[in-house]
Amino acid sequence: MLRRKVTAIVAWSSELPLLPFTVVMALGSLLARILLIPILLLTGTEPSASVGAMEVSPWLALVVGPAVETLLFQALPIRLASALRAPIWLQLVVSTTLFGLAHLSGGVASVAVAVSGGLAFAWAFIKWSQASITKGLLATVLTHCWVNAAVYLLIQVLQ
Repeated sequence: MLRRKVTAIVAWSSELPLLPFTVVMALGSLLARILLIPILLLTGTEPSASVGAMEVSPWLALVVGPAVETLLFQALPIRLASALRAPIWLQLVVSTTLFGLAHLSGGVASVAVAVSGGLAFAWAFIKWSQASITKGLLATVLTHCWVNAAVYLLIQVLQ
């Protein structure tokens, strides 16, 4: 039953134009992050431990980070896995795992948050790179920017 619902949501989101698609993916990632907060609190992990680069520089978190991370953790591994004829689910797992591991320095909270975003970013890249590599990169960077912007604004409001 859950699998059918997820499949229906994925099919619906795949029909959206690029910009609304990126917003839907960002909202899904943000929802996953919100759902992780009780788990993080129960394990004694500070949710704020996952903000990382946002404390260093908004420019880094909102523009540079998404562009660089898209190339390193979505474009390269997914294109390589695709060239090796890996199924889409494996491309998603490889990209999401690498993205999560890249955020290991922030602790468990950072990895958990990164995995939720990494899955949305990987799906955006896979879905839109079928049309063109440029659209795949654009969709992924925009989705990542929306997520980081929302988190950044939330941090500003809560301070």
